Amino acid sequence: MNDATRFMMGIYQVSLMVRDTLEYVQGRPEHDVNFYNQRKQIIAHGLEDGSPLSHFLSQNGEVGEKIRTNLNDFVEFAYSDQSTYITIENGKIIVDHAQDLKALDFIVGLRETLIDIIKKYIEKAKETQSAEASMENMIALDDAFYRILSSLIVFDITHKEFVEFNKAMHDNDGKPSPQSNFVINDMKRLVGYTKFIHEHADKNDAVYEEAYQQNFTCLNYMEGSKPLPNNNGLKGEIDAVHANYVKILSEREYPWRNAYTSIWNELVGYEQGLRQARVQQNTNNDQGESN
Repeated sequence: MNDATRFMMGIYQVSLMVRDTLEYVQGRPEHDVNFYNQRKQIIAHGLEDGSPLSHFLSQNGEVGEKIRTNLNDFVEFAYSDQSTYITIENGKIIVDHAQDLKALDFIVGLRETLIDIIKKYIEKAKETQSAEASMENMIALDDAFYRILSSLIVFDITHKEFVEFNKAMHDNDGKPSPQSNFVINDMKRLVGYTKFIHEHADKNDAVYEEAYQQNFTCLNYMEGSKPLPNNNGLKGEIDAVHANYVKILSEREYPWRNAYTSIWNELVGYEQGLRQARVQQNTNNDQGESN
């Protein structure tokens, strides 16, 4: 652990909280209020004056201010007392899933931006021989995990919207209606998220690429632009995409979590050492003045 990695971890903590906001989009039956409050505090701390992220934003002019504005809008949307997306009622988290796509707008874009910032700092650290392999490795594992997690969640929501589309068409005797057109627009946005996630992926990640192609082929089946194979039917194809993502996710979570825990423990120890050094320095200064 060194100062460069410590600085990058300050930015990574914010990106991690943005990524983990996917939990509320995912549609779990329950959410831990303490986790929500911790995320809220970590993001607030990460945006404070003097923080690594705030330093970067201040040093990057209009681009930095635009990112800061997007982050502040995200906080107001999901982690403020004014939030209508996530609220706490009677000690329980309530998520307004009608706003899930707006949440994805924030998460998918901001997470990519923050990880790109960290990657630039890693490259800069390499130039001064201060880059640590553990940090670069952890970011790569995070990315591999995130691509599958986000793709799974977006695909599952797309499937739900597809069911809603079929219902709207059935209720209107197979003819388009304002409701079916509304659902189609949402599905287009979801396909856009899937493409965006793919565009920024590591092109050497063959497992993710294969899953993406399977996903997109299934979207073609839903759309009717590609004929279904004779074996599974549409439900079988949808279930296969979901199951494949779940399988890959289970394989990728532990390596990332293990790497993150290791580097976090190093950071905690490094911070303790810095505090002890400051205390010792203050003690030495006090003794010098008394002499």
